[in-house]
Amino acid sequence: MIHPTQWRESLRQYRFPALSGAVQDRAAEAASKRVLGNPLRLSNSGSCARKLAYQKINFEARSQGLPEPFKAEALNARALMVFHLGDMVEESLKAWIRDAGSLFLPLKPPDDEVAITVAGTRIVGHPDGLYQEQDESLSLVSIKSTNERGFERVDLQGPPYEAVCQETAYMAGLGIYKARFLYYNKNTSHLADDWVVEFSPEIYTEVTNRWARVIGATIDFLPEPEHQAETETEWVRGLRDTKAGTASAWSGDPQEPPVIRDTEGKRVTEVKSNGYYRETGRKILPWQCSYCPFKKPCYGEKLQQVDLADDKPVWVVAA
Repeated sequence: MIHPTQWRESLRQYRFPALSGAVQDRAAEAASKRVLGNPLRLSNSGSCARKLAYQKINFEARSQGLPEPFKAEALNARALMVFHLGDMVEESLKAWIRDAGSLFLPLKPPDDEVAITVAGTRIVGHPDGLYQEQDESLSLVSIKSTNERGFERVDLQGPPYEAVCQETAYMAGLGIYKARFLYYNKNTSHLADDWVVEFSPEIYTEVTNRWARVIGATIDFLPEPEHQAETETEWVRGLRDTKAGTASAWSGDPQEPPVIRDTEGKRVTEVKSNGYYRETGRKILPWQCSYCPFKKPCYGEKLQQVDLADDKPVWVVAA
């Protein structure tokens, strides 16, 4: 009998990427064939107007048989697999909600098309479904999957701005005044309790203004980007360095707290019981820009991919 702690010694074990290689190759092939289509979709209602303008202008050029003015990054295999996993999770959640006997009403073609009109242009979308509340009113349903960090943020703060804009556009198209968000943690399979968000006229005005800027965009007249490079911070364990650091002279204005620097001269941004965050001195892209296929046309020669964090590229913007 093989001892439980020694069973591996009886194996001849090695690694050869046959199956994983086949999957990677197929995913890379599928990703290479994906073309960015018409961005005038309600699902993009919270996206950056500059990004949508780049995509719209490219789409219009391609439709006329002309070269695309703005170079977009191709989707990579890993990103495609991430999107595919999210699609599978969301379809499973819809089925389980329906099978549980809840009053979830999935929308199917052609009844799932919702539209709003901005500047004479019809923009369409396809929401996940509807939910009949106890008072028999209808709420929009939005089912999302996200990673651990995104899930924690949603669980504490509610749905992000981009998602709220998307569902606000759907609510306007349907004449519904409430949306239910269900979030799934792809790392742990936890679900966040429903977040219920009511229709906001102010958010809808932002959505329609954004679409108006995109619709009116040309090569020579692009909307301002909605995101900017931000200061990078890093975690330092322990508080010894901050205690030995220095604080700048404080004017006494509560809107301008004193600047604290550690012994290496780096600015401390947040102190916790077991360590602190400090600025690294670099400017990096926020996640919205990191995932954008038009980051290079937007930032130009200042943009550099310098290293990886958790297998994801870190994009640095030179001063």
